[in-house]
Amino acid sequence: MIYEGYGYIAMKREYKEIFIISIFTAFMGQVYYFPFGTDFRITFGVITFLFLVLNFKNVPILTASVFSAFSVFFLRGGIDLFHGEFSILEIVYRHFPAFMYYICYGTIIEKLDVREHTDKPVLFILRLSSADIAANMVELFIRRHYTVIPTDSVISTIFLAAFLRGFISMGIYWTVRYFNMIIDKEIHQNRYMDLIMLSTKLKSEIIFLKKSMIDMENAMEKSYSIYNTMKEIDRGYSDEVKEIAEKSLSLAIDIHEIKKDYYRLSASMEKLLPAQDTSKSMSISEIFNIINDIYSKFPEVIEKRIELLFEFNENFDTDQYLIVLSVLNNLIQNSIEAADKRSPFIKIRCNTIGDKVYLKVTDNGKGIPAKERETIFEPGFTTKFDPETGNGSTGLGLAHVRMLLGLLDGSINLNGSKTNLTEFILEIPRNNLIMEDI
Repeated sequence: MIYEGYGYIAMKREYKEIFIISIFTAFMGQVYYFPFGTDFRITFGVITFLFLVLNFKNVPILTASVFSAFSVFFLRGGIDLFHGEFSILEIVYRHFPAFMYYICYGTIIEKLDVREHTDKPVLFILRLSSADIAANMVELFIRRHYTVIPTDSVISTIFLAAFLRGFISMGIYWTVRYFNMIIDKEIHQNRYMDLIMLSTKLKSEIIFLKKSMIDMENAMEKSYSIYNTMKEIDRGYSDEVKEIAEKSLSLAIDIHEIKKDYYRLSASMEKLLPAQDTSKSMSISEIFNIINDIYSKFPEVIEKRIELLFEFNENFDTDQYLIVLSVLNNLIQNSIEAADKRSPFIKIRCNTIGDKVYLKVTDNGKGIPAKERETIFEPGFTTKFDPETGNGSTGLGLAHVRMLLGLLDGSINLNGSKTNLTEFILEIPRNNLIMEDI
């Protein structure tokens, strides 16, 4: 039943596309001129037909040409019938040749397999022109124009029109295809950046989870050590001491169970990360471009008209780009939330000096009060509260940044010399961050 459902959907889509081709071809067929002063016309309907069958790749060309032929015939015949200038027999005589043109044209381009030659412009145009010339000759033969119009005039006009329509069709097709490629590339680039940022957030959370597991392991060992110590001190201890010892043992067991849950969560999150090539790296300019592209579209950045500035004195490569992205992401989000002036800006600079790499994140937001500067890096410290619920944030942002930098033997400090600015200075050993050329 599932496959039947998919088949029905595909068939419904095909009929819809055939309908679109036939209708648009018929209406664009009304854009025309009469080269010989007779009922024979050269129209833009052929260009429209070709463009649509090239884009609707699953539609059989011959089927589409048959439906288009009927649409052209009935539309033109209907217009003549509406004006009442011709009888039904005269209408059939006038427009049946055009009907045959589309049948012949569709048959020939399907046999010539033009869809497979769109990447070969010369061969593509030659095949289109050949089909157009042959179909026009069939139409002229049915109309018997070869008896009343000079052969040279017919051939030159037909050939010229065929090649012009071939060039125009090719031009329209590749123009649309080019713009689609640009759009697809932009969508792919946005998805890639979103994937990088998602990987960054997941990676930093996994690192934090692993650190928590180490802390829990230490807490479990301490609790179990207390239990053993109390047993050694007094083997015949009182009920109260015995109860404390048992609680200490129970606490150690509970911590161990929680640690196992953390381990399962960490393992599951790591599976969500895309497979990373061990040699994968990213330059500091690429990191800055990703941040700029993402945050320049960030609603708060747009609403507050925040100017994002980036500087670096060396465009080095690093395989620790996830940590760098995570650290900068946390600091920039804090700066965005603190922006409250008329001309807010956030400046991110990267300077390599000697054996150190310095990252500086500076903003001209509302700043950090002097009394809070000593505690901002402590876990749980926060000045952010939800106005609706009154609940504070986790207060782990800057503590998380310090922990991540610790993995690179780096450090973070608040520059106290800046009076009207808030500036965080990150210091990382060059060897732990930069991939030197071998």
